[in-house]
Amino acid sequence: KNMTLLEYQGGKSAVDLTPLPPYPEVPFDAVPAPDVKLEILRRRLKLAETEEQRDDISDLIKQEFAERKMIQETVEAIVVKATVDADQAELVLTDRTRDLTEHDCYKRAVTHFRRRCFPFNVYEHALRHLYTLVNLCEEGLTVQQITGVMDEVCRARN
Repeated sequence: KNMTLLEYQGGKSAVDLTPLPPYPEVPFDAVPAPDVKLEILRRRLKLAETEEQRDDISDLIKQEFAERKMIQETVEAIVVKATVDADQAELVLTDRTRDLTEHDCYKRAVTHFRRRCFPFNVYEHALRHLYTLVNLCEEGLTVQQITGVMDEVCRARN
């Protein structure tokens, strides 16, 4: 005789299922991943109880914006120095849809960028600019050209 799993395990043939409790209401306040750090700081600022706490959190927010600006300016400087003209630089800085075919170039450029310019564990926002390295590699620049410019620009920044 064929048995159901429940019958085989010795249980009743029909089990009373208790309904699950309703899910709690969850606010829909999703934040894009790159902005999570800022949103946490903003919420901490709202909840701060003392002027000193507000000043400290405000300083952290200013520091985050300053780091983002520094990363943006550094990436732009790398691209401008590495490309042949303003049109190519503009393309590299704005195109986010290009397919990656130059895998070795990209991998080596990212490793160099992380080690020489912005360690990702410290400057997480630098991850948002890696598409420019895809574009530089896809524009036909050699990894030596790209890393050489990184050395020059990032040395001047440090």
